[in-house]
Amino acid sequence: MKYFIFSLSFFLLFSCASSKEGVDTQPSQVSESQNQQKQKLLYLDVRENFEWNAGHIKDAIHIPLGEIEAGNFEKVPKNTPVGVYCRSGRRSGIALEILKKAGYTNIINLGGIQEIQGQAIVR
Repeated sequence: MKYFIFSLSFFLLFSCASSKEGVDTQPSQVSESQNQQKQKLLYLDVRENFEWNAGHIKDAIHIPLGEIEAGNFEKVPKNTPVGVYCRSGRRSGIALEILKKAGYTNIINLGGIQEIQGQAIVR
């Protein structure tokens, strides 16, 4: 019985080991690719005015979430890739869903402004 339990635990230990599969991508290649995609984006900042005034991504457009909820987002072109951001990612997620329901398809949630790397912050 002890032999059976030992064998079973040995089998489970090695059968649960993860294997490395898929494409082996260098971290620098991933970040370069992400930066290239982000540079082509129109940045949409959905934070409040005081947050925008404290610092925002250069060339971003600013429409607070309350305005987006009210349907005031005509400044956002539908034919341009749009990256939505806020402070933490919660409001940008809400804005993303509203814009998707309005017919925007080329739009992504970038999360919080601190998570976005490689972009100049204007104060």
